[in-house]
Amino acid sequence: MHKPHSTFLLFALILGILFAVVASPVAAQESEFRLSVNRNFGYSSGAEIRGSFTLAVVGPETIQSVTYLLDGEPIDTISAAPFKLVFQTGDYPFGNHTLSARVQTSDGRTLTTPERVFIFATAEQESAAIRRILGPMGGILVGIVVLVGLSMFLGTRKKPLVQLPPGTPRKYSLSGGGICRHCHRPVPLHWWGINAGVGKYDRCDLCGKWSIFRRVPRQELEAAEAAELAQAQSKPEPSSKSEDEKMRDLLEDSRYTDRL
Repeated sequence: MHKPHSTFLLFALILGILFAVVASPVAAQESEFRLSVNRNFGYSSGAEIRGSFTLAVVGPETIQSVTYLLDGEPIDTISAAPFKLVFQTGDYPFGNHTLSARVQTSDGRTLTTPERVFIFATAEQESAAIRRILGPMGGILVGIVVLVGLSMFLGTRKKPLVQLPPGTPRKYSLSGGGICRHCHRPVPLHWWGINAGVGKYDRCDLCGKWSIFRRVPRQELEAAEAAELAQAQSKPEPSSKSEDEKMRDLLEDSRYTDRL
């Protein structure tokens, strides 16, 4: 009584195996090629794209021609290697679009790549996306600059000053040197000085004050060293009196005071 039922199950199993064997090559053929979308110049963020892009097909070297499709409609057919197509998103309406490629192979097959969904963005969408990306980065950068500047200021506030006689040759680093606006002496600039556009906000090791330093050529620095030495040598040295002379002057002054 159960024999017809078993025969039906066996027949269904055989049909299923035959269908799998026949269908599997088709599935493999359909997945042989895929669409590649590369930016030449412009903007791309996730699915949003705007500008110039190159379409290409990736797969076996059996391509005879490629027809690129936008929303299922042909854009252009390329019949010569490397079968690439350059297109501008601005040539098409803004919004959601699908891109795919229909491949004609040398053995006579016609295969279609899986569709890829993109959003052709407007200039406003591009600007908004860039602001979303650069906004936090700019804030982080400003915070880092402020923290570095604050740490350098606090670290050098109690740093002892350099006692350097006038005219002493300086050792300038790769950052160069400048003339302090407060003591007017040439000093080396520090690598950790903050770039302020018009100069470097730095601390003078000789007077300890902070100011904007303009980097000057080595010849000017050496001339400033020679100038401060000449200025120091031109000043008359204060007269020094011995202890006996000081006591004699004190007695002389007291004598005139007693007469008054």
